[in-house]
Amino acid sequence: VQQSAERLHQVIRLLPMPISLADLDDRIVYANDSFIEVFGYSRAEIPTLADWFVRAYPDPDYRQHVMSVWRDEWEQAGRDGRAVRALRYRVTCKDGSVRTVELSGMQTDALNIAVFNDITERTQAEHELARHREQLEDLVQLRTAELQASNRQREEIQFAMDHAGIAILRIDADSG
Repeated sequence: VQQSAERLHQVIRLLPMPISLADLDDRIVYANDSFIEVFGYSRAEIPTLADWFVRAYPDPDYRQHVMSVWRDEWEQAGRDGRAVRALRYRVTCKDGSVRTVELSGMQTDALNIAVFNDITERTQAEHELARHREQLEDLVQLRTAELQASNRQREEIQFAMDHAGIAILRIDADSG
């Protein structure tokens, strides 16, 4: 049994996703290697969930929003007997950078498990793609307007030539 527990501990420690465990008194009792690597906080710096919330969400209004949503999600998940659904949050790291994460979790009799999926790069790529899409749409609109103006000008010239009795004969250079 102890060997199985040690293996499980090693698996959780090495998982490539940040994970933290909090007891029922809101003390953070464990944070895996990925958690410390991604966010930069040691367990000593965030001994409780209250400490985590202050550091990870330094803006008081945003922190209050996160805490309210998170609390409601935990309560609803407990009533429904399911995992906490993943929601998107902006987490401030120890170095001041901000990571976008999808945070989900599970409740047990003794622990609350938080699982963080760092989607920062994906979110940045989505924003970049949206920016390029907007630029492309602007270029298409500009080119469409240019073509419409050119067609109007061609139609006006054709109208003037038709009414002035002018004709243009096109000769194919190959066939004469």
